Amino acid sequence: MHPAAPLASLLLLATLTPAQEPGPGGRRRAPQPQDGEKKEKVLPLVELPADYVHYTRVPEGGREPRVAARRELPVALLYAMGAEGAVDLHVARSQDRGVTFGPGVRLNPEPGEVQTTDGSHGGSLALGPDGRVHATWIRAGATPSIRYVREDEAGGFGAVQDLGAPEGLGANAAVCLDDEGSVYVFYAALEQDVPEGEHAGHRIFLRKAQAGAGFSEARPIGSRKHDASPKCLIAAHVDEVMGHVYVLYRQNYAVKEEQTSGTQRNMALLASSNKGLDFDPSLVNNWKLQRDPATFGTLFQQDDTTIACWESDGEVAWAAILRNKGRTDAPSSPRIDAEKYYRSDAAGAASGTNILVAWLERPALLTDKGKRRPDTDAPPVLAWQVWLREGRMPYGVGKAPEPTPPWPPAVLRRENGFTIVY
Repeated sequence: MHPAAPLASLLLLATLTPAQEPGPGGRRRAPQPQDGEKKEKVLPLVELPADYVHYTRVPEGGREPRVAARRELPVALLYAMGAEGAVDLHVARSQDRGVTFGPGVRLNPEPGEVQTTDGSHGGSLALGPDGRVHATWIRAGATPSIRYVREDEAGGFGAVQDLGAPEGLGANAAVCLDDEGSVYVFYAALEQDVPEGEHAGHRIFLRKAQAGAGFSEARPIGSRKHDASPKCLIAAHVDEVMGHVYVLYRQNYAVKEEQTSGTQRNMALLASSNKGLDFDPSLVNNWKLQRDPATFGTLFQQDDTTIACWESDGEVAWAAILRNKGRTDAPSSPRIDAEKYYRSDAAGAASGTNILVAWLERPALLTDKGKRRPDTDAPPVLAWQVWLREGRMPYGVGKAPEPTPPWPPAVLRRENGFTIVY
């Protein structure tokens, strides 16, 4: 049966989904996973065609894929080569939405210069409106620095630009572009010259290059009150319909300065409706955790909005960003045998009204304090689920047929399905 067959029934069910009520005093409650307190197994409503999800391996035995897809332009894939501590970044192109890729081209001019943090290369790439690749990474060394390069008219890559080495530089620099060709580069670093009595910590910074011009000076965005985690991989995206700029990242702060437990690791969103002049912060997902793990989230385009997906405390979730409001709707999670698995490394894509989120999962173990942790002795498995965006109705699940590497997958939409690169 084709996935479109039950569309009318799913839309009818979507009308029965309860709206999120405001909290005390009319304030909107922090978003929570849909029916997160329930543990029942949610069965798929549709048997998907065998070719609905296509699996592709990273070229050349590379690892940690990141994809850039813009409307119907050829797809670009960023991936790492080499052992940790001596990593190179390569870019390959696909003319068939990720089913096959051409030969890769190395981006960093000095071999092995790309910094890794907890095993992740932290590179980022985006496509401009002309289809050219723009990429960023962190250069390793005693003083790590932000590197940026763009594709030239001949299809090669010009001189790499050094965007500075701010104190306390985080794990990655995220890049995105708008329809005018302006480049936005975001990263986490320690704020300097903080007024006396104000909180000093890690902030999200922006450097912007207008089309055809150089980069502006770095400036902090978001709230000084809520630190950004330097270990979280930042995601950035410009909505192709609204033109709004979004930054997804994980916070890292204590509610009280003297607090020693329950540090906030909330996922947060920064949204700008005026091309990066101002950003409004909002909470995406609550997560109280003492440790500061490396985490991964993504932003991707759906027909008329941007979708965010992320991990939080052993589960993955996705949510649509509400148009003109700069915040996410209530999240949805797989909820399939949720008590059995510890899930992480969420990535997704949208094809029409369908949303696919893929993740890595391992068996879940309980600590002495009743907390869930992944069984690190068990190999990870790549799993996925498909939802209809309207009503967030799930209707397809699956797992990769081959052994899964221990890094996040990349997901691409096709005309009648999806491609997962891993």
